[in-house]
Amino acid sequence: MHPMAVQVLPAVKQFVQSVLSRFQKFSPRYFMVGPKSLPKERVQEGPPLEMEKHVELFRKKHDATFAKNGRIYANVKRPFTTVDGYFTSLMQDNPFECKITDVVVE
Repeated sequence: MHPMAVQVLPAVKQFVQSVLSRFQKFSPRYFMVGPKSLPKERVQEGPPLEMEKHVELFRKKHDATFAKNGRIYANVKRPFTTVDGYFTSLMQDNPFECKITDVVVE
């Protein structure tokens, strides 16, 4: 699977895997999801400010950091903002593992 996809939509991944595990190997599956897309960025929570070593490592890893309520945070760009983008990426990155054959957006 695409490594970033797991990070972006873990709830979708967990749901899809639980549904797929209940069906036979070649039965068709359909998912209906809303058209809403996610914001282009998300806020990543970092370590508490008292953990100076980890805060410094977090700042090196992320560009746009800020402190709030005793923690450090960063604005992180999402690789996918829609479900169809996520599934299309799964099909391209590992078509044999995920066995998705088509994504239809209506």
